[in-house]
Amino acid sequence: MPGVELRTNEYDGHVVVALRGELDITDAADAEAAITALAARGRYLIVDMSALDFIDYGSLGALLRVQWLAWSTGGDVVLAAPQRHVLRLLALTGRDHAFLVQASVEAAVAGIASRRTRDPLRRHAVCTARPRRAREAAGNKERPDCGRSGLGRGRMNLCLSAATSRMGRRPAGATCPV
Repeated sequence: MPGVELRTNEYDGHVVVALRGELDITDAADAEAAITALAARGRYLIVDMSALDFIDYGSLGALLRVQWLAWSTGGDVVLAAPQRHVLRLLALTGRDHAFLVQASVEAAVAGIASRRTRDPLRRHAVCTARPRRAREAAGNKERPDCGRSGLGRGRMNLCLSAATSRMGRRPAGATCPV
């Protein structure tokens, strides 16, 4: 990866991937493969972006795919110390709430620890109830809502139905499609 340097280390039991240089479409696939190889089941992955000088939309897509993989295994991706241009790209693409963002690696580790102690069994906005049983338990005929109220920041727009094994995007405020 000539445009970007990728270093990994461990901080308080969490994998930290430090990106340095320019991450563009030519390096996105290699960076995605390297970061994906580090994603462990149910673990948080911290991406230190403090020394990242440039990132483009293709590379953001690679990070989103890594995040999806982490979510699917019960983990998450935290962006640590992203510079102004990274935050601007996230805002321009509508992905400003897609990632957990912290001011530093230390803050990311502290944030992960507080999330786990606050509610260790909490999952992202994932609807896993069987539709009919959920409606009967609720005492109404309406569809169950995966909702984003439990997330606080509303950072996930995916709805996964275990009953139908379907996954699709849903607009903010929409109900679960099952």
